[in-house]
Amino acid sequence: MTYLSRKPGTSSAYIEWRFDFTEAGLRVKKCSLKFPFETFEDGHVRVYLKADNSDDALSVYSSLTATDVPKMRGWDKFSLIAELDCERDACAFQVRPRSCRVV
Repeated sequence: MTYLSRKPGTSSAYIEWRFDFTEAGLRVKKCSLKFPFETFEDGHVRVYLKADNSDDALSVYSSLTATDVPKMRGWDKFSLIAELDCERDACAFQVRPRSCRVV
């Protein structure tokens, strides 16, 4: 489980998981992602996948079932990023990554 909150006096925070298969010479053939998450208070979260060699981002939505991500085919270096924004003093983001299957 991952829990993200903000530093006092800030309006946003983020967490990034990086994946790099370049040294092994591997590329994604298929990715299936199950990524349930929730926010607290007035928090808003944006979760997305981003290849290191592109400015395009693929949105990830909270889901209890695995979702195929065909656009990741061929990626060898990428990040899964969650950005938290809120206006109140207290807000948080919690994720329970169930599975990310990459073959």
